[in-house]
Amino acid sequence: MKRTRKYLALLCLVLVASLFFSACGGNGDETPETKPSGSQSSEPGTKETEGNGAEDDVVRLNVGLSSAPVSLNTWSNNDLNSSLIASIAMPSLVKIDDNGKKVGVYGTTWSSNDDATQFTVTLPSGLVWSDGEPFDSSDMKFTAEYLVEKEFGYNASMFTNVESIETPDELTVVYNLTDPDVNFFNQAGFWVSPLPEQEFADVDDPMNHTFSGVGYGPFYIAEESQGEYVLLKKNPHYTLTDVAIDEIVFRVYTDENTMVLALQNGEIDCTANYVSVPSQSQLSTNPDMELLSAQSLGYGFSTFSQSNELLRDVNVRMALSMGYDRDAICQVAYQGGAVPMETPVSPVWKDFAASGIKQPAFDIEAGAQLLEESGYVDSDGDGVRENADGEKLSFELIYRTGLAAADSVVEIVRSNLAKMGVEVTLVPTDAATFSAKVTQGHEYDISYSVWGVIDDVDTALHIIYGMNETLNFMDYNDQEMEDLLIQSRQTVEYEERVKIIDEWQKLFVERMPTVNLFVATNTYAVNTSNFSGYTLSPGNNGVFDAANVVKITPNN
Repeated sequence: MKRTRKYLALLCLVLVASLFFSACGGNGDETPETKPSGSQSSEPGTKETEGNGAEDDVVRLNVGLSSAPVSLNTWSNNDLNSSLIASIAMPSLVKIDDNGKKVGVYGTTWSSNDDATQFTVTLPSGLVWSDGEPFDSSDMKFTAEYLVEKEFGYNASMFTNVESIETPDELTVVYNLTDPDVNFFNQAGFWVSPLPEQEFADVDDPMNHTFSGVGYGPFYIAEESQGEYVLLKKNPHYTLTDVAIDEIVFRVYTDENTMVLALQNGEIDCTANYVSVPSQSQLSTNPDMELLSAQSLGYGFSTFSQSNELLRDVNVRMALSMGYDRDAICQVAYQGGAVPMETPVSPVWKDFAASGIKQPAFDIEAGAQLLEESGYVDSDGDGVRENADGEKLSFELIYRTGLAAADSVVEIVRSNLAKMGVEVTLVPTDAATFSAKVTQGHEYDISYSVWGVIDDVDTALHIIYGMNETLNFMDYNDQEMEDLLIQSRQTVEYEERVKIIDEWQKLFVERMPTVNLFVATNTYAVNTSNFSGYTLSPGNNGVFDAANVVKITPNN
């Protein structure tokens, strides 16, 4: 019966989605007009009062985005803004609380057997997709099986260890694992938004599918104009709590200065992304502005791609790592809005960083000496070292524009490495190009990027550094490091896992597949003229955690 209802719902969704996306796929000139709460609107999403045809007031929250989302088909990419928007429509069932602990969303609970090979998850009741279809255990089973079958994005790796799935009733899911994994649902529930079975069941090529925007959270994605805006509307079937906002419009800005000006002028009500220290100083003098801050759960880092033969040399990687001045990056580029990351693990996770195992310190002279001793010399006097075959230590450093202080960070790196005899050409790109070349294409030399969230340390490390894992886009595959990460994921005792990760960190600093740079303080800006009730949660969604957005209310 449910499969039949889902098929009928899919037909309706296809029609609705085609109307939405054909309407917004033009030249982008027509966008939802910026209006404060309580104003009347004839733009997309306006409701009419039943009976007399007069327009009701639409409560619309206008939000600034620092860059355009790459794809709202969020299962196929790892873009921050895409995930942020999609998570409002399809919130993950696990989140991190203010104490850094994993907790269930909407009352979700889970438990494992003694050896962590079976996890039983109890889902919340009362969740309904915006098309009217109930959200239940069949969606969870479908999500895991479909992701693995279609090798659908990085999310698929969360379920490759699942041998079978049982759904004894509509609110219970039992995952049987091939191997022990103490953090299985901590990770899968946190990172993976459930797929709507009614939409994807008949989609053979999900990577190229245009997502309809259906959601079971407080809002669904109604409309997108690529590079311009994304419109969310209130889910008519969401009954877990009152939602005072009818629509959310995420507006894309080309740079932070423009977005901050729009915030001060009242064109937008808040920022979806954290703002830089200079912008914080500028906004702090305005009595209508409120700044909300939290320590980032992620970090900035730089990777060395193994597609470049020169970067396969551990001595080259080690020497380059000595050219990263983490103190200057934090104090100059971030203007004090970050702390240096001395170990391979973020200082946020105190137990795993307590060993004090450190990356190589900033030392240009020591780096230059290591290169010299390894046979990289400047034989032609052009300031760039080369090996015995005449291959120069000349690399492109690709990075994403729109990231806070990114231009300053990479310029510090470029300047220091030049003093070491290494030529670095900076390659700024937009989010889509960065994804195509780095996270998807794996064809680059050096990258700079920022993880939004690193949660369960041992499992997250495996997803990034595990052999042939999707987020191991530098393609650094090391069997000894792999074995330690797998051992940690199968060890139930927490203290033993800490010791295992200490051993892994020792190998990391001997081999330097990446350089971990800093942990930022994430500060979000809101204009309190029209709305109040903003709250902040740990993670990369800021005030737009699905549990937070429903707390935002108009002032009148």
